[in-house]
Amino acid sequence: IRSKVGIFLDLFSVAVILVNSLMIGFSIDISPKDPFWDVMEVLFLVYYIVEIIIKMYIFGVKYFFRGPDVYWNLFDTLCVVTSIVDLSLSLFLLDMIAASGGSASDLGSFLLIKLLRIARLTRVLRVIRFKMFKELKLIILGLFSGLRALFWAVVLLMFIIYAMGIAMKMIAGEVDPEFETVPSAMFTLFRCFTDGCDSYDGTPLTERLRSRMGGLFMVGYILFSMMVTVGIFNLIMAVFIDNVTKSQQQRKQKELGESAEAIETALKMVITKAILSPGGVNADEDMDVKSAATFAERLSEKARRELA
Repeated sequence: IRSKVGIFLDLFSVAVILVNSLMIGFSIDISPKDPFWDVMEVLFLVYYIVEIIIKMYIFGVKYFFRGPDVYWNLFDTLCVVTSIVDLSLSLFLLDMIAASGGSASDLGSFLLIKLLRIARLTRVLRVIRFKMFKELKLIILGLFSGLRALFWAVVLLMFIIYAMGIAMKMIAGEVDPEFETVPSAMFTLFRCFTDGCDSYDGTPLTERLRSRMGGLFMVGYILFSMMVTVGIFNLIMAVFIDNVTKSQQQRKQKELGESAEAIETALKMVITKAILSPGGVNADEDMDVKSAATFAERLSEKARRELA
């Protein structure tokens, strides 16, 4: 019964979270000053608090904080605490604004309030707990597992752009405002490698540099562009995919290792029932520990080692 209640709460909570996420988006575009959205947010918060209380009551506080879903439960608790802080700060700041003669619309100018309201959307991560969102879970886990490799790849790219930015600052910094400082030169080079290599006035920057510096710039630009776009970018992609694939294989091996013991126990019980029950495996579903011990005594030493 407890497991069924827990599954029902989780499924219903997923529906509530999805509706809450949609309403957050609607409240930004459709009458954002309407108090209806604040009332609905309070109702959602009350539901989340009641959900945690019900889980603690049914499963126990110890199971809630030390059970197999401890990290998800802590995540739910953190989301509720964040919402409570958001609501408390909103009410407190509203009183301060009203006392200073302002209006409720001034509340949106506080950066902390904006960040706390954006943090509400993190609840949608709970949906990856369920099998129907298995592919989404694999994508998210793959993204996190590849962040380390992606970080070092970005470091390598930034070092190359930094070195080239210094060179372009020395070569064209006195003439072209795009290379006037090292940071501006780095950003201009990054734009040239990714988005578009245009100058501040909209004219092609590469053509202007080629007409002034000649063929040497053309050859250097082609070589560095090929090295970065074809070499570095593809290398980053390859390392990222390889890291994600290895991480996925390690997770599968870990899952198989965790389930191996349970599978072994289940197979031993099936073999025991098949030998002790003349009618087959399902003939004696109530076989107790004593019958299992009797069966073990009837086995030879070799057979016991094989089953052990």
